[in-house]
Amino acid sequence: MYEFTSRVRYSEIGPDRRMRLSALAARMQDCAIFQAESIGFGPEEWKKTKQGWIILSWQIRIHRLPSFNEALTTATWAYYFRNMRGDRNFRVTGPDGELCAEANSEWCYFDLVQQRPVRVPEAQTASFGTEPRLPGLDAPRRIELPDGPAEEKEAVAVRITDIDTNHHVNNLHYIDMALAYVPEESKVREMRVQYLKQCRLGDLIHPQIRSGSDFLTVALDDGERKPYAICEFRF
Repeated sequence: MYEFTSRVRYSEIGPDRRMRLSALAARMQDCAIFQAESIGFGPEEWKKTKQGWIILSWQIRIHRLPSFNEALTTATWAYYFRNMRGDRNFRVTGPDGELCAEANSEWCYFDLVQQRPVRVPEAQTASFGTEPRLPGLDAPRRIELPDGPAEEKEAVAVRITDIDTNHHVNNLHYIDMALAYVPEESKVREMRVQYLKQCRLGDLIHPQIRSGSDFLTVALDDGERKPYAICEFRF
């Protein structure tokens, strides 16, 4: 297990002074990268080997959104490796140990030059190790789109600020794009995200919205009904 503690920054909160969901996911992503860096497999190693981890899906369960200036401890650990895949859990707790959020995530080890999955090096699986999986976070990676027509929103152009070191849209930006369509008064209790294909600078993203009494699903499409990512919010 790896963990770090840091206060909720002003830049991470919304109008209600509580942490934005994308900022919560960012803490988790940072924690995973900090762990990789601590054992010698961080961004500098990715740059040398031209290989690294890309995320395939999130399932984040929110028990309580942290408030501004609250000290949070974010912890992560891997629980499964096989061939080209690695899965890890996350837990975020407040200063008194109260559980704020927990998550499951699926990752793929990727050759950034050949643009294809490759086998996880044994040195990494040995260094990360595995620990027991969190119970109850077992939603499938695939998000099924609800039946019925979708409400199509205005297309969004990918900006240079959306692009990460792998030269495609960072996974957290998809979450922010989708959150723009969640009603402000809604209290999200669970968020799932499935990443399907890479989106690059200059591409257009076409949001397709489907909603019900207790959910909202946002498919971020390429204009031909082929999603780059799908986000599901449960209330």
